Order: sequence, then C-alpha cells, then structure tokens
Amino acid sequence: MSGQAQLPAAIASVSTPASASGSNDALAPRFMPQKAVLRILKELRDIERSPDSQFHLHYDEEDVTKDVLALITGSPGTPYAYGLFSFRFTFPSEYPGVCPKVIAETTNNQRTRFNPNIYASGKVCLSILGTWQGQAGENWSSAHGVLSVLISIQSLMCERPYHNEPGFEKQGRHLAGRNVEQDIEAYNRKITHETIRIAVCSRCVPCSYLPSSIVDFGLNCRGYLSNNKYIDRTFEDVATWLFLCYYRRYLDIVATETKLVTAGAPFARMPFEGSGNTMEGRYEYAQLETRLHAIFQALQHETDSWIRQSREGSDQWTEASSLTYGNLKSQFQQIVESKEFDGFMDVALGEGDNPFVWHLTVFGRPATHYEEGVFRVRLVFHPEFPAVRPRVTFQTPFYHVNVSPDGYPYYRPERMDEVRTHLRAVTSFFTTDPDSDPTTHLNKEAAELFFGGRDKRKEYGRHARRCASRSTEYDQD
Repeated sequence: MSGQAQLPAAIASVSTPASASGSNDALAPRFMPQKAVLRILKELRDIERSPDSQFHLHYDEEDVTKDVLALITGSPGTPYAYGLFSFRFTFPSEYPGVCPKVIAETTNNQRTRFNPNIYASGKVCLSILGTWQGQAGENWSSAHGVLSVLISIQSLMCERPYHNEPGFEKQGRHLAGRNVEQDIEAYNRKITHETIRIAVCSRCVPCSYLPSSIVDFGLNCRGYLSNNKYIDRTFEDVATWLFLCYYRRYLDIVATETKLVTAGAPFARMPFEGSGNTMEGRYEYAQLETRLHAIFQALQHETDSWIRQSREGSDQWTEASSLTYGNLKSQFQQIVESKEFDGFMDVALGEGDNPFVWHLTVFGRPATHYEEGVFRVRLVFHPEFPAVRPRVTFQTPFYHVNVSPDGYPYYRPERMDEVRTHLRAVTSFFTTDPDSDPTTHLNKEAAELFFGGRDKRKEYGRHARRCASRSTEYDQD
C-alpha cells in the first residue's frame, strides 16, 4: 500500500530483521542445483495460481536461494480466524531431498507464542520439518513440498490448539489440580485476542499512520512503536486488501469475545508455557475495536487520496512520470475495442479520462437474483500497479456472500497485471454461485442464509432480489 510514502522516514526505511535463528545470509545456501531451483519455482507458482489458496507468497524469482516468505490466513472457526501469519522458508541445496527450514515471523518480536508448536522464538515444531519426532509416515520425503508444509502449519492453527501440546491425550480432564477443559477455553480466548492485536492490527497499519485523534482513545502508539524493533511491511498490500475485506468479521469477533472475558483481566498461563516462551497480556478489546475502526478509516482516506492525487496530476500520477498511466490507458482501449463486456457492463474512465479511476456499471442478467439491477463498481489504481492491487468497491449496495457490507469483494484475479481479469472477477459475482470456502465469506448473514439449507437459501435469494430492485434508487454520481 502506498501509505508507506506518507510514513515518517525513520519508520518507512526500517528493514525486516534476520530470522529467529540467525542472519538470513547465513541461512541461504551459496549454491543450489538448477534442478532444485526449478522444483522450488514450480511449487511456488502452482500455489500462486490456485484460486482457492489461503496462502500468499513473497520471493525473488531471480534467486530462490534467498528466503521465501509465506502468509497464512487463519481459518474461520478457530481462534486464529482471519489473522495474517507469516513464515520464512529457507531451502537447502539438497532440496527436495532435505526439508526447508521454516521460522515463524508473527511473534510480536519473539515475545508471543501463538501455539504449543509455534514458539515465540519462531521455531515451528513439525515432524515434516524434522523439528519434532513423529511417526515414520509423517517425516519429510522428496514427495513433500512447500504446500505440504503450509498445510501442516495451518493444521496446527486449529479449533482447539491446546490439543497440539504433546501428551495432552494422557493428561485426562485434570492436570496437577487444573481443569484442562478450562485451560483449553482460556487458551483459545487469549489466542483470539492476540490474533486481532498482533496478526491484524499491528501488521496492517502502524500506529503512526493512523489519524492523530486515535490518541484521544488512550492508545499508547508511541510506546507501541518503541517496543517493536521493526515494522513488517513485506505483505503490506495483501494485508491491506484482506483487512478491508475482513473488517466486519474482525468487529464480529471483538463483539463476541468481549462478552466472554473480563476487560483488563490478565491472560491465564498454560502449563506448557514458561521461560520466555509464553503469551502474556491483558484483555483490552475496547482498545482493539478503536484500532480497527481507525485503520479502516485510514485506508479509506488513503484511497480517497489516490483519487485526489490522480485528478491533480501530483508527482508520479502524471503521464510523463508514470508508466502505469500509459499501461492503464492502453488496457482500457483494448477492453473497449474487444467488446467482451458489451451488454453486461459499461466501462468508463474517471473524470478527464483519468486512467487511475475506472467506473463500471454492471447490469443484472436475466434469470439471476440480480435481474434488472444496475450496480456501480469503482476501481482505483496506484502508480505502482500491479505491485499494488487496485482498490475495488461496489458503490451500490450489493448483497452477496463474497462481498463485504462495505462493498469490498473477495477475489483473486487470474493475472494481477491484467485489468480484464479483474473485470471478469467482478462479473462472476453476478453469474456464479458464491464461493464455498469460508475464508471468502465476507457477509456473515448472507453466508449463513446461502449455505444454511433450502429454506434459508430462498431467503438469501429474496435479499439479493430486493437489493437489485433498489439498486436504481441510490445516488449514482
């Protein structure tokens, strides 16, 4: 996200530190056989091409001997729900004969242990990685790969992560005078809180970028920054997009969890926590809710600033200084000439033929829930497109499982650099059934209705048709 340009230089220029086990240069092999390089590249590209993947990658295609970073979205229904957790992969020269080294990066500067098997130091305990003793069939083999590891890590981030603690099955319901069931519940409660605090709020936008009025709510932003050695901006654009998508989901979690805990109460320490490998803190959901609102507001203001700068022709937003300007103009012309969307969607540039702002008018197709509806969708581009994805919003209220109540759609285009694939993704919301993957369900009520059985699905249809019939009532300016 381009907000980095508006951050104080002292923050914007800070680089990501070495991994928990030492410097990145020390971990990276000096030589890797071409066969291994090709194998790694194929694995990474296959993951990226998967439209259903909950994984996002960051790597240098020119040199995969450098570390590969992966972002995992926490699964709904778990205390990690919608959190954004990053992991660093380092590949040995013997790969795939030898497993990669994996370090957890989302650790609150090595102060927070998110799982019995994911330490505050960044160590990930998995038999597939050779960091935990498992059954013979669970150990690494050359048939495994990056996806196998990512799926294994995601399986640790489950509905009841306390069960990952070795020997849990032998503990019974009580351990040394403790009620294990109560510990399981308490462990989930604090993981949920820290997921919102660390894996969402602290990742998406640093406090210094939020509106100054946030200080009025008692958030010690200066202390927050001084206690962190770095700001992780590797997945900044992805995190921004996901935050806008999941904003309402985060608020739902805060509302639910607030009723389950006592404000200001300290986290319970688990039997397996200790020696700096813990999750310590207090429940402060009121402050987290304030941060969520402030981040969302800041990102909306940022989108508005993109539009304003593009209209004014500021700095990198002019035809003379931006290659993206010509690229977007050319793509617009090709799309218009192709007539691919004629009769279903009108496509226009912003005021003054501004190529950084696209206005779509989508007409609901016959025999669908949205028949006779007219919906406005806006795409706002940044000069760093496609490295920075466009901000896509439904300007007309649109009732759909995969579109948030704020109008942000969840989709992964076939090719980020081709605007045509973004437009196809938008049209798909009108012509195909909602995605069944719970990670893509941005409208909670719509998801419960559509996937709740025949009668509830009929109710979903009524909501969608009502949305279409009212679509022409809204201000279309």
